[in-house]
Amino acid sequence: MKTLQAYSSFLLTFGGKWDPPKYRRVEKLPFIPTETEIEQIIAGCSHTKRLMTFLQLLKETGMRCGEACRLQWTDIDFENNTIRVIPEKGSNPRMLKISNKLVAMLQALPKTSTKVFGVSVDAMRKSFCKIKNQIGKKAGEPKASANNLPHIRALESNNGIR
Repeated sequence: MKTLQAYSSFLLTFGGKWDPPKYRRVEKLPFIPTETEIEQIIAGCSHTKRLMTFLQLLKETGMRCGEACRLQWTDIDFENNTIRVIPEKGSNPRMLKISNKLVAMLQALPKTSTKVFGVSVDAMRKSFCKIKNQIGKKAGEPKASANNLPHIRALESNNGIR
């Protein structure tokens, strides 16, 4: 689809015209890893506390990677176990409850910046892919990505699972 749009823009720039083919996008569900796969991946990050905490946060809250990377220490209420989420991609701001386990993991992180994780989304993805590939060699290539973790939370809330 993007290729068709790019070609149409190219032709428009140079005064050309064409009738692009009709395309209907096929919607499909994303791959949703099992709870066991997620726990394996998070456990595989035990030597990287920052990534381990990041993945636990995504799993528990359903936050997007960008929202989690922008999370600041002032957005966390350790007394009430809540996180204030500053939205991205047109979603709404929200307040989310987190577990005692995640609170402890967050408190164990060094506070060297105003941001909790202090890195870009790309840096987190690279770290995640490296760990995932190491685990995949041991346990048969997990298909999970950091972007899949929020889908789990969304499916659970839509189906009343949790």
